[in-house]
Amino acid sequence: MVRFVLCTLLCGLAFCAYLNSIRGAFVYDDIANVAQNQYIRNLYNWQDLLLNPDARSSLPSLSRKNYRPLFNLLNAFDYHFWGMNTFGYHLTNILLHILTGLLLFVLLEYLVPNPLTSFLATLFFLLHPANVEAVANISGRSSSISSIFFLVSLLAYIHWDRTGSRKTAAFAYLFFFPSLLGRETSVVLPVLLFFYEVMIAKKDWRARMVWLRLLPFVLLTIGYLVLRNHVIGSWAQHSYWGGSMLINDLTSLKILYLYFKMLVLPVRLIAEYRVQTVQSPYDSGLWAGFFALIFLGYWLYTQRRIKPWVTFGGLWFLLGLLPVLNLVPLDSLLNDRFLYFPLAGACLVLAEYLRKAMVAPARIRGVILSCVCLALVFTMALTMRRNLVWISEEALYGDTLKKNPYSPRACNGMGLLLLRENRAEDALMLFRAGLLADPYYGQLFYNYVQALIQLRRFQEADEQLKKNSDHMEDPNYHHVYALLYKEKGHYRRALESINKAIDLNPFLADYYITRSKIYYAMGDLEAAARDLNKVSEIAR
Repeated sequence: MVRFVLCTLLCGLAFCAYLNSIRGAFVYDDIANVAQNQYIRNLYNWQDLLLNPDARSSLPSLSRKNYRPLFNLLNAFDYHFWGMNTFGYHLTNILLHILTGLLLFVLLEYLVPNPLTSFLATLFFLLHPANVEAVANISGRSSSISSIFFLVSLLAYIHWDRTGSRKTAAFAYLFFFPSLLGRETSVVLPVLLFFYEVMIAKKDWRARMVWLRLLPFVLLTIGYLVLRNHVIGSWAQHSYWGGSMLINDLTSLKILYLYFKMLVLPVRLIAEYRVQTVQSPYDSGLWAGFFALIFLGYWLYTQRRIKPWVTFGGLWFLLGLLPVLNLVPLDSLLNDRFLYFPLAGACLVLAEYLRKAMVAPARIRGVILSCVCLALVFTMALTMRRNLVWISEEALYGDTLKKNPYSPRACNGMGLLLLRENRAEDALMLFRAGLLADPYYGQLFYNYVQALIQLRRFQEADEQLKKNSDHMEDPNYHHVYALLYKEKGHYRRALESINKAIDLNPFLADYYITRSKIYYAMGDLEAAARDLNKVSEIAR
């Protein structure tokens, strides 16, 4: 009965915390991953959804950087039932997050002798503002998808260890592979299980049985990595940050410190962070990360015998961070959603020390309990406030530019919104600011040229495109040229350019809208109507 009440309370508080995100629109990566993604329109197109790297997103720059077929399948499932109604997608994300929390609660009951620690850890995990990007943003669902299978696999392994049931052993191996297909960060599970065997189960690390049990997990990991490399054709998403392996790895220490800071003080979260790579030995972030790592290592060593489950939580946090510290370079140095999986381990550590403080002498117990309750209320309030940032593109990009004025992604997004309002001059300023931060951001460049065209600065737009004539295989290049020719009244050349863009990417509605306008200007109303019908088909 007590467990049922606690689980109900966890579900209720988590649902209330994210309820105001349910009316959010498609924002950020959702546009390419869902709204413009033709592959998810057919739920039964399982071969493409599982094995085609382009199925993840309508943008090749996004689709070829990760292999997460379960993400594609869930998007297709939601589209099958909800179409373009974002309510269903957000409801799915909230339910996935709650399910992750419930599985974490059950797991911690296995590991931790005190149920209050399990409850507090799960509650802080469910309400922590750093998880908003993974829950309120539809495209962040890969974190919870992977975590669910990860936790089931871990639970099955522990149950197998304690009962000897071969059925649960099969479940442990069976659920591990889907967790990898959900998100690649699950590769740390074999290492985490090793620490469970040594620290929680108290087994000799040299025992043959320990290694035999872990061997299938290692083989599944290797199989996944081979499959991933075969499908997307690369291991890393980015070249070394800062231009060298040394600078890249030193920056990883700085990122470790920033995640610690995000964990403890989640008050200035941003959709796109501006992190400077370490260029000097005097970089304060480098040394903060170094000493944080030394302190945590020392603390883990001293606690390993006293409270092994707390040490296990600390190792969970560190191992969970390992794949996202950019030791293998990622496309982004720092993101809130990267903290989703490691946060579970950190919350276990925090909850144990809070529980210990709450059994203090009676004269101060009430004060401590009040502080814990206030901390939970404050955390929940921050989460609810952060949800509102992800409600719309305008809110998201506005918040990002307020905290990081030179964010290329936010400059591009807000600039597009201004272009739609015919505020091309303001949009041009934002595009220029974004290009100063990232001159190689292709979409930003093309939108910059579109702003020039809208301002009828045709010669300047033409010069900018000629400087980037090596982008002939990019459909956006031909699309922007089509817009330029159309505005200059060269309709035949505009038609040739837009046809090239459609040949390269036949699934983007904007291209058919542009071609429809060209046909209309040429007086071919039948062809214009045909393209508008195609736009309707794509938008369904």
